[in-house]
Amino acid sequence: MIKLMVDLSKSGIEKYIPKEYQKLALRYVWKTYADDEKTVDSGKTFRWVNDILNKEDKSISRAAIIFFLNEKSDQGILIKSETTGKGGEKGLWKPNPQYPDEETFIRRMTYMAIDELKTEL
Repeated sequence: MIKLMVDLSKSGIEKYIPKEYQKLALRYVWKTYADDEKTVDSGKTFRWVNDILNKEDKSISRAAIIFFLNEKSDQGILIKSETTGKGGEKGLWKPNPQYPDEETFIRRMTYMAIDELKTEL
């Protein structure tokens, strides 16, 4: 079950994903998978997100990236697999086929919000 929080004052992905680093992390997963159909690890995601955030004198911890990717995996938006690497197990993420890109994600979240609101009527 996806915990859905909607900010009606925003548009696009900002309506559902409030923090800049979270939007960037999701976009990196979608971009990487679309380019090569590969999974991403937290290290590459962390570096890519911080390369962009550093231009605005901002940064985010790798732990925050891992926590966010795991949360989206738990919600079914991403699919997580694990591989053994140097230092132990390492998480790898890719988009769930139901959420293959940002446009589909926004559309599905919007329909989910509408369906949930209909139950309140």
